[in-house]
Amino acid sequence: MASITKRPWGGWQARVRLNGRGTKTKTFTTRAEAIAWARATEQTLTTETPGEAEAKQLADTVLLRQALLRYQEEITPRKRGARLEYGRH
Repeated sequence: MASITKRPWGGWQARVRLNGRGTKTKTFTTRAEAIAWARATEQTLTTETPGEAEAKQLADTVLLRQALLRYQEEITPRKRGARLEYGRH
């Protein structure tokens, strides 16, 4: 179920909640944008199985990890403070 609320600064916030699937929230400048996003998000959440949502989140973290490792291998060695940067992880 989606709820649309007006923010104090004039924007609109859409919040979509589905049982067992968590809450998604996003803020927009117009009410029409908020309603359109809420409807699309509701449809996506109802067609996905709970496992699919978790798999997408896991895929996002793996991609970030890969990007950070690539940065460490390709960019860090060329920096003046490379030795200190290696010590931060």
